[in-house]
Amino acid sequence: MKPFLKFYFLFVLTLNSVSADVFYYPWEYNKVYNEKITLEIELDSLRTRYRNETENSKKERLEFDSKIRSLEELLSREKEFRAKDNDLNIEKLKF
Repeated sequence: MKPFLKFYFLFVLTLNSVSADVFYYPWEYNKVYNEKITLEIELDSLRTRYRNETENSKKERLEFDSKIRSLEELLSREKEFRAKDNDLNIEKLKF
């Protein structure tokens, strides 16, 4: 008989939705609910912060990419200038 009652009790619990007040006292439920709300607010703020940080990092990366491109262009112009300057110096030394 006891196994049948245990099975019946578990069966009834699975059919009916069990609310939090079965497991918690009202003050415990309020505390858990407040913690839940607090965590949701913190999660929202962290998501916003993450979104802002990713946008800022993308902007910084674009800035660094443009700086790298400009420095590479400057380096190539300097190399061309040095090559021309070396050619002129070699011609001057020949005469």
